[in-house]
Amino acid sequence: TEGGRGDAAESFVAPTHAAASALCANFGSDEIAPALPGVIPPLLGGALGGWRRGNGARGVHPPIRVPPRTNPRARARCLDTLERFAHAAAWEFEPFASDVVAALATLATTNGGGGCGTDDRDDEGVAAVRFRALAAMATVIAAVGEESAPPGAVDSILSSATLALSAGSSEDAVARECAFRCFGRLATVLERSLAPWLGGAIAAAAATLAAAAEAAEAAGFQRAVSTGGFNESIAAAEALGALVNSCGFATRPHLAVALAALGRAASSPSSPVALRVASARSLEFSLRPLEESDGG
Repeated sequence: TEGGRGDAAESFVAPTHAAASALCANFGSDEIAPALPGVIPPLLGGALGGWRRGNGARGVHPPIRVPPRTNPRARARCLDTLERFAHAAAWEFEPFASDVVAALATLATTNGGGGCGTDDRDDEGVAAVRFRALAAMATVIAAVGEESAPPGAVDSILSSATLALSAGSSEDAVARECAFRCFGRLATVLERSLAPWLGGAIAAAAATLAAAAEAAEAAGFQRAVSTGGFNESIAAAEALGALVNSCGFATRPHLAVALAALGRAASSPSSPVALRVASARSLEFSLRPLEESDGG
């Protein structure tokens, strides 16, 4: 895991996480499964604040008794990669789910601090640790089922995600990105029971896509808009698709808003290609149950 700050450490760590992300994006759960015992302990250990070789594959939730050895930004990156493995592994993640969710639940309720540096960017990393822990929890729960979560964990995730989306601060792009991931992931297991949360989540996602479209038009066809806000927009589009597809008739009151937002994002020539593709896929995903209910 990441134990240092500086060009030397970054030149090794960043490509490692990028390679892991590519692995998760391009291989199926059966192919990912053999790697899990080797990657989960260092990733979760890094997220919790430090890990050393020899800690063992089963020691995935050490208690947080000492200040973390890694800075918050490094810990948030470990959480992001851990979430990607959980999503790619799907049910194959089940043997590790309870331990991982328990550790993430503890991490999500801390302030994420205690890093080993004074970089101003660590302030952003502290919040990112908590919200990426929430997103990773939601992903694991979606992969293996709600029963893997401690009592009250799902409601806590949804409440935190709703709060992040309602805060409205332009500096919380990572928090909102993770909030959209929480809703999108949990939609697949909670389905219509998400009804009380749908109005706020769908409205926030639609507003995010509208803001992204305005920013893209203002910037012309420049592709420099690829920061946290860009990831937030893709997460919003994916959440809309998952919510409409999975929550059935509970989304009817909000259906027009969701489909219109995805349609605009998918067809806007000034939007980044990745956002248009994500929106088009989510639109198709949204329409699938409607087509099936009409007989194809």
